[in-house]
Amino acid sequence: MKGAVCSLLGVFVIACTGCGGGGSDGPTPAAQVKKVAPVAIDMEGDSLIWGYTGMNNGVPVQSTNSPPKVVQTILQEKFGPTVTTLNNAVNGTTVANSLYGQGYPAPFPNRVGSIPAQIILSDYATNDSVQLSLADYTAALIQWVQNVKSAGKLPVLEEPNPSCAAKHASLGQYRDAMVSVAHQQGVPLITQYDYILSLPDWQSMLQPDCTHPTDALYLIKAKREAEQLAPIVQSLQ
Repeated sequence: MKGAVCSLLGVFVIACTGCGGGGSDGPTPAAQVKKVAPVAIDMEGDSLIWGYTGMNNGVPVQSTNSPPKVVQTILQEKFGPTVTTLNNAVNGTTVANSLYGQGYPAPFPNRVGSIPAQIILSDYATNDSVQLSLADYTAALIQWVQNVKSAGKLPVLEEPNPSCAAKHASLGQYRDAMVSVAHQQGVPLITQYDYILSLPDWQSMLQPDCTHPTDALYLIKAKREAEQLAPIVQSLQ
């Protein structure tokens, strides 16, 4: 499996060959019907992956467009029901919290091997930008990626959406650090940050805290996730 993961890091376009006959009028043999291998995507991160839209009587409310839910719907429409997603995001966490099991069932190095998914996605940066130094964040993200590789799975990093909150003024630097880690570690990166900044009046698509997406922005993000994950899923089938 480890060898397969390494080969997939740089290959996301699969050539398809047609099934044509040489004039035969007979039915297509059953052996020619493609059997699609199941592919599962574990989506880890904070509230931006979980789909947080606020609180109701002290209970977090999840968006109807939570990214894992929408990504699964889109990918199943494209590849069939054997593609599934897991929402293992935890509100308010950082990549360091994940590594040390703070708020999680166990430290990430201990649990990653038992996660029933071939692809493990990480979207940590927003809380990290106010809780971790840039150096500590970078080191923790590298360790997280290496834990996924050691488990024989494919790590994927995802940029956060931008924030207009003053406390997240340095978020762009943490996004840049994520880009550098993705390049250095040779892992796929789902881009979000600059695209959302390019949208007219992008701040209006954030909740009043100026950080969490509205349902509309969650949907935009999820569609981009699915689009960029699709070639990786195809390569595993």
